[in-house]
Amino acid sequence: MNNKNKSVAQKLGRTVKNNGTARAALIITALALVVFLFAGVAAKYVSEREIDDNKVTPSNFYFTVDLLGDTNTESSLSKTFDLYGGDAKEIKFNVQNYFDSSRITSEAIKYTVEVVDSGSTYDKCSLSDANGTLGEDELILNGGEVNHKPISLNIQEEYANNDTVVVKVKSTAPYEKEMTLTFVLHTYESPAKYRIEDSADSAVASLIIMTEEDISKGNLTVDWSNISDLRVDTTNMYVLDENLKLPTNSGNVTDADGYLTKIKITKELKAGQSILIYFFKTDITKDYSVGDTKVEKNVDGKINIVLNAVIAGGENG
Repeated sequence: MNNKNKSVAQKLGRTVKNNGTARAALIITALALVVFLFAGVAAKYVSEREIDDNKVTPSNFYFTVDLLGDTNTESSLSKTFDLYGGDAKEIKFNVQNYFDSSRITSEAIKYTVEVVDSGSTYDKCSLSDANGTLGEDELILNGGEVNHKPISLNIQEEYANNDTVVVKVKSTAPYEKEMTLTFVLHTYESPAKYRIEDSADSAVASLIIMTEEDISKGNLTVDWSNISDLRVDTTNMYVLDENLKLPTNSGNVTDADGYLTKIKITKELKAGQSILIYFFKTDITKDYSVGDTKVEKNVDGKINIVLNAVIAGGENG
């Protein structure tokens, strides 16, 4: 190869080499740009996702009242309570921005609390918080952490039997939700009361149950557990079912010897009704007399007369 051709080949080699280096640099630059853009998009996605996760939606909007329990289901948005005695009442409850410690509304909740006009009792009621009487203004529960507002419902005395007071708690933002608490006022002291008539040397103790309101079949139980020498009269109409037999799978309880220690009253009872149930005593020297004793409803609205504690404390001998 002559010197001229050799010089041309060398120049061509340098050109190819330079072009390859430029191309590699261009590829690296392009890759860096792609990585940069992807990182930016990913960061933006993560940021927006975090914002979306903190955004209040119907599924993570927790607005509750403690007296209602699970207020995230339609069936638990209202509840009725019975109040007894005829005296002035103060009912306390909390309006809350959470369902539990892990489910908290992230945004502030605007809401109102009001007594609904329900007749003559309306003018006897007022709502208050730590700052005094509540008006018609919207209240606010701040979000982002567990928060609640204690509220008191005050009812003056001299109301009529079976008067009702209805309280509505309603949010207006970020979503609307309405909860209702209904209070039925009774001028008598309790839904039922009882007494036991007995004496030493008597073979029978008489349980007398007196009702102040209607009690549905199966909603009244009598429990004398741990009283080993009492035997209920199993021929009593309030112990037997409609076929004049002891009901099975009814909630009745027996001891190890097969003797009943708890029964459900098998008939519906009307307000103002009195019923009599005999208990036969295996130890007639004891006196189980008990004066008039009022009983209250359980949280499930049922009545359980527990005799064992009262009777055991009233033994004479």
